[in-house]
Amino acid sequence: MKISPLLTKVSVAATAVPLLVSSIFIEEAKAEMFRPVFAGQEDWVRVTFKEGKHSIFANSPRAMGNVDISLYDSSGQCLLSSNNFGPDWLNFTVRRRGTFYVKYRMASCFNPFGPCKVSLKFF
Repeated sequence: MKISPLLTKVSVAATAVPLLVSSIFIEEAKAEMFRPVFAGQEDWVRVTFKEGKHSIFANSPRAMGNVDISLYDSSGQCLLSSNNFGPDWLNFTVRRRGTFYVKYRMASCFNPFGPCKVSLKFF
């Protein structure tokens, strides 16, 4: 697996092509709610990281679902992924400022009233 010159790898992989939903620039720790999704659905967020150590934390509030996350470089190559049952973390070091894509996927959703909410926290 080829690693982006922008990133120092800490975890492992998957595949896909980004479809953008929102875009954010990370200067400091930030938590946001993103578009709720049903089980099996996914969505994407474009993120600009500055040089340094970063983490991404993903969960579904009130434990209504199980969110998996993956980090892609600007060419669409998966760099890191996490698919734990429960909250997921990605920890990595960015060598120089760049644009990345975070794919979040709802592996399971236990909300009987609709899609499950998604919270992504960037550190």
